[in-house]
Amino acid sequence: MTDRSLRDGIGLVSAFHFFLAIASLVAAIAILVLGIMGPINSNDPQSGDKLLLPIIGLVLSLSLIVVYLIVGTGLLRYNNTARLIAIFLGILGLMSGFLIIAGTVVINLSGTMTPNWVSVVTTGLMVVCGYSILGFMDIFVLVFLMNQKVKTLFYSESESYSS
Repeated sequence: MTDRSLRDGIGLVSAFHFFLAIASLVAAIAILVLGIMGPINSNDPQSGDKLLLPIIGLVLSLSLIVVYLIVGTGLLRYNNTARLIAIFLGILGLMSGFLIIAGTVVINLSGTMTPNWVSVVTTGLMVVCGYSILGFMDIFVLVFLMNQKVKTLFYSESESYSS
């Protein structure tokens, strides 16, 4: 790999983290509108009991927005800490994807006494396809950021900034 291709790859990995920040923003808006505002606007007296999980999801989504923006910016600045956090986020993304697939299918199965199997299979396939794309990107990010030439570039850039 040439120096230019390494820098282009880092730019792509950074753009991927900015994309994930935008996806987290969309998720936060969806949680706010559907998970929090919906129960609040309903005249159900027990709607307050249903707000804990959406609020936790909203806080998690907002936190992920900040983390992804910091990592994306840090990668553009060749900050080695941002590279290490991006590696951690890639590993976390791969591991959590399996839980998301299982959780989505279980939630869809437990929605009624007799589940709609077409809905279960369709939802499962959509989640598996989405996870496959993100999983491939996470693997690409992990392999790229763990490459020795990329490590050398980050360490040499951080040394030039410190002197």
